Amino acid sequence: MPVFSRNQGPVDDWTVIQTILHAESQLHGQSEITPSRRAGVLYRPDDGNQFLSTLERQLIHILNEGEGATKTGSRVENDEHGTSWVVMDDGNFEDLVSSVYTIGNAMQYNEAGQNRIAAVFEFYRSGYAAGENDWAPGSVGYWVYRYDRQRFYPFVPEGDEERNRAGEMQISQMMRSANVSVEKEMEEWRPIWGIPF
Repeated sequence: MPVFSRNQGPVDDWTVIQTILHAESQLHGQSEITPSRRAGVLYRPDDGNQFLSTLERQLIHILNEGEGATKTGSRVENDEHGTSWVVMDDGNFEDLVSSVYTIGNAMQYNEAGQNRIAAVFEFYRSGYAAGENDWAPGSVGYWVYRYDRQRFYPFVPEGDEERNRAGEMQISQMMRSANVSVEKEMEEWRPIWGIPF
């Protein structure tokens, strides 16, 4: 698992995260991508933080109670890297994005903001490949939002811990064209292996 820095910027996370709602609408409408039902928040567990240590129970209240509750399906899953995931499933993309933000925001509110690593959204290539090195239709890709950088970047895993750089460049161009804040420094496009969805 990559080690991400822990500096928090001044921009509100929702300001950046919500831009993928417009991007999804635009790119799906152009038959470029199709979002899946799944997303997740990657974080560092901390038994000393009461909120994180009871997170599975907290999710029931956060996502299912109160006005505007999304009722997004969720579970907590540990990975082999010593980090954990809140994995979410929702057929309504707007609710899925809202739920991801809500979980990250709840962590921040409960003194676990520094434990957040990334929010990850899964989608599929639904357009056509113009060249043999292009990202193939039907392939899985991810939009990764790094909490420490407050920007998105694309991640296209391919094979055994390999990545499709050409596909990632294609996606980054799509994202920028849809006014998503994309990380400019490509060395900060950290791979996240073993995404559990």
